[in-house]
Amino acid sequence: MIPTIEKITPKSLTVNETQSASFFCNASGLPNPIITWSKNGAVISTGNSLVFNTALRTNTGLYECTASNDAPRNAKESVYLNVQCK
Repeated sequence: MIPTIEKITPKSLTVNETQSASFFCNASGLPNPIITWSKNGAVISTGNSLVFNTALRTNTGLYECTASNDAPRNAKESVYLNVQCK
């Protein structure tokens, strides 16, 4: 069964530098999909949560949650993180 992203939160988040930031992505499918997070096409994390314990200005940008399994297509959704100077 082609994976489906059930929930992704928040869609956009603004934090000050050194604050924490986190996103959550939940997906379904058979077999259970593997979730990866990427920025600019490079995978940076796996699992349901993308967490920045201490956000930096360089973390600003668009992140993509991808749910994949043995199906021929993947499910993808994007979130945006904006990190501002203190």
